[in-house]
Order: sequence, then structure tokens, then C-alpha cells
Amino acid sequence: MPRLQNTRMNFDYCLTYKYIKFCSSDPHLTNYLEDEFLDEQVKSIKKYTENIVNLRRVGAGLGEYIFDKDVKD
Repeated sequence: MPRLQNTRMNFDYCLTYKYIKFCSSDPHLTNYLEDEFLDEQVKSIKKYTENIVNLRRVGAGLGEYIFDKDVKD
């Protein structure tokens, strides 16, 4: 969970910075932020969230073992 929270916090900071630069009309910086940071942050948040949901579904024991095995492959 801490990793997901950190990723979401970074995403929020990037959005805030993007908004500030958008207000100052700097299209190059806005494009750079979107391409280099925001897209990757969205993908990471989605991946972490899916993993957390799957771990909650499988439960303890054999489910965790199978989940770990699938993630490593």
C-alpha cells in the first residue's frame, strides 16, 4: 500500500505542476510532463491497484503463493 500511495502522491504533484505551467502557457513543458511522467504514473497506479485487488481476492495461503508465482513470471 505505501508504494501505491507514493505513486498517487507523485501523480498529484505532477498534475499540480502541469496546471501551474499550463496557466503560464508553456506548451513544451506541459507536453514533456504528460509524456514522461503522467502516462507512466497512470500505468503504475493501475498496475498496483490491480495487484492489490487480486491479492485481496485470493486470500492467504495457496492464493498468495499462486499470485506470487504469476507475478514473478
